[in-house]
Amino acid sequence: MAQPPPETRTLPNPPTDGITSLSYIPPGQSSSHLASTSWDGSLRIHDTSSLTHVMSQNLEAGPLLSLATPAGGSVWTGGLDGSVRKFDVSTSTS
Repeated sequence: MAQPPPETRTLPNPPTDGITSLSYIPPGQSSSHLASTSWDGSLRIHDTSSLTHVMSQNLEAGPLLSLATPAGGSVWTGGLDGSVRKFDVSTSTS
């Protein structure tokens, strides 16, 4: 018997182009914060429990193709321009 499709959630302030990567920020920072990168060059963080937009940051690296969220409150992004950038979630600085 076929399973019903998973529930779709729409988050506020979505990227203006395709999403390239998604990752939850590790517990200890916030287990409901979902980081995303996009072809529009922005890093976004949404709270998936409250369905709210937490922050956006344009990292000026062109399209962002990947991200990693190791423990410690940082998000690492990889851009189409070949750059790797660290973004500190707690201070909103790169």
